[in-house]
Amino acid sequence: MVSLKEYAQNKGCSYEAVRKQVNRYKNEIEEHIVKVGRTQYLDDEAVAFLDKKRTENPIIVMETGKDEELKRLEAENKALLIKVAELQEALLYEKDQVKALQEDKINLLEKKEAEVEPEPQKKWWKFWWTYFFLTCIYIKINAYKGETKTTVLLIGLFLKVEHSN
Repeated sequence: MVSLKEYAQNKGCSYEAVRKQVNRYKNEIEEHIVKVGRTQYLDDEAVAFLDKKRTENPIIVMETGKDEELKRLEAENKALLIKVAELQEALLYEKDQVKALQEDKINLLEKKEAEVEPEPQKKWWKFWWTYFFLTCIYIKINAYKGETKTTVLLIGLFLKVEHSN
């Protein structure tokens, strides 16, 4: 007598696969199954019948080596996590460098703006020279036309006031 669990281990398949196979052919092997508590036992004839059906309809064999695959995947996962952490540190370092370069550029631009010289103020004599020059030109034009000196002086004062605004 063999339990369903032992039969599954001997054949290299899962308990569920054996249980489903027993339920599928329950009518044919019902007399050869002994139930003790919650455990079902198969006699030799039931085992021979299931083996015959198994060769006709093969079932999926349990995968072996899952533990090794799991350990390999865990190791690979750990290595990838370490690599992600290293890349993240490198990215933060690059970010800090870019930030420092931006600050340097801003400082240089501010320094350059501070160095820009304001427009030089016009000298006081240039203003009066311009005033005098324009007045002289106007006097010559008006003298040619025959206007009086009083009118020329009033226009000269007007030019001075307009220029200073």
